[in-house]
Amino acid sequence: MLDDDLDLKLRKWKIAAIALTVIVLGLGTLLTIMYLNGSGGESDAEPSPGLNISEEDLAKLSDTNKAFVAVSEYVGPSVVQIRTLTRVQTADFFDFGPFGDDFFEDFFGPDAFGGGEQWSEAGGSGVIVSEDGYILTNNHVVEGAREITVALTDGREYDAEVVGVDPGTDLSVIRIDPEGDQLPVAELGDSDEIRVGDWVVALGSPFGLENTVTAGIISAKGRSALNILDYEDFIQTDAAINPGNSGGALVNLQGEVVGINTAIYSTSGGYMGIGLAIPINLARTVMEQLIETGEVTRGWLGVYIQDVNQDLARALELPDDTRGALIGEVMPDTPAEEAGLRAGDVVVAMNGEVINGSAELRNKVARLKPGEVVEFDIVRDGDTTTIEVIIGERPVEEGLVPSRGKTPGAGMKSEALGVEVGDLTLDITAELGYEGSGGVVVTDVDSGSDAYRAGLRSGMIIVEVDRTPVDDPAEFTALVEESEDPVLLYVWSQGAMTYLAIEKD
Repeated sequence: MLDDDLDLKLRKWKIAAIALTVIVLGLGTLLTIMYLNGSGGESDAEPSPGLNISEEDLAKLSDTNKAFVAVSEYVGPSVVQIRTLTRVQTADFFDFGPFGDDFFEDFFGPDAFGGGEQWSEAGGSGVIVSEDGYILTNNHVVEGAREITVALTDGREYDAEVVGVDPGTDLSVIRIDPEGDQLPVAELGDSDEIRVGDWVVALGSPFGLENTVTAGIISAKGRSALNILDYEDFIQTDAAINPGNSGGALVNLQGEVVGINTAIYSTSGGYMGIGLAIPINLARTVMEQLIETGEVTRGWLGVYIQDVNQDLARALELPDDTRGALIGEVMPDTPAEEAGLRAGDVVVAMNGEVINGSAELRNKVARLKPGEVVEFDIVRDGDTTTIEVIIGERPVEEGLVPSRGKTPGAGMKSEALGVEVGDLTLDITAELGYEGSGGVVVTDVDSGSDAYRAGLRSGMIIVEVDRTPVDDPAEFTALVEESEDPVLLYVWSQGAMTYLAIEKD
């Protein structure tokens, strides 16, 4: 009986212990759930060593993530895929013997053996900029296309026609007929306000993969001298851009388009961390003209310009910095000549805004309207002055640039520069296409000299030494000997005048 009572008590204790364990585990689980849901109040506990991030930091990252999602959802529908069909010339299968390809085409047709024209498919991206169907894209996306199809993210497709193109900036405007349908329109921002380090999102159809979104930052602004386009003022970004992204949108975190994706800097043909976009302020100016007139009119000074390096700054008596654009030549009967600008002037500001280099000056002038009056601050012979210029309209052809020929023969050598020059004969001027008066022709340049590193080559014509005209080799060597470092040469090459500052050996 005693054993039965003890056994009963032990069973009761076991049941009580199990019940207590269940209650404790349940309460712990409930408290954990309440804490994770934010109803457990604030906690000063250290973050989990495994995750190593605080709730506050995690919330900030979550907000950033939401920003990228929101931008993608907001802008994505206005970025379209563009598909094109282009006729390309292919090699003829039969093009030999007494018959030639015409003989076989008469019997079998022009495409029977793979010759003649064939269809080529290509693609890119574009941005809808108006409710009535205007789309901004790259010129190279639609150039030469016989058929253009625009596909929206919601599956709608439209045929498109080219409104206008501008190869100088690689921009184009095409148009679709929405037929009463409502189109998603992108909001254009202000590319002058973006900063290096700002977050951006690139949207487009790389490799035909529509609705693709990548993210990165603004890596640099004002990229030029890449020899991709006539007018270069690129935004550089590390947001992934690949073939097919061309014409797509580069967007800030406010959902505004700040650039049109245009090119990649790559040795492989694919993404390597450097993408280039046209600033939307430049694109907007071109787009508005294309929509209004179908072509682009640019402002024009009528000068050849170059950047200023440290040697040129010393030779031209400039301030310590090397900002500005050096005028190498003023063309006759141009706005620059009429205003009194001269070769050797350095443009340091335009309408009060600092000019950092030749590419910046060229781009700013090109965006002006013919007839505008502009004030240029220039440095001339060490003094700063202001000159007003009435901007002209850039002609289609600025002049023929002759090819440089080989100039044989020996001459007189300046050992101080490692440069040999000869007399400028009628035969030489005719061969080179030089139409100026006076000068000596460069016949040889020592490969290890500072003159060679500065870009002086055989076939160039030296017109001045330290602002003094030169007409014969003996005069040239004498002027060089008398000159102080660096020697300032005024040189003609391939139809253009330029300045070179060269240190003596």
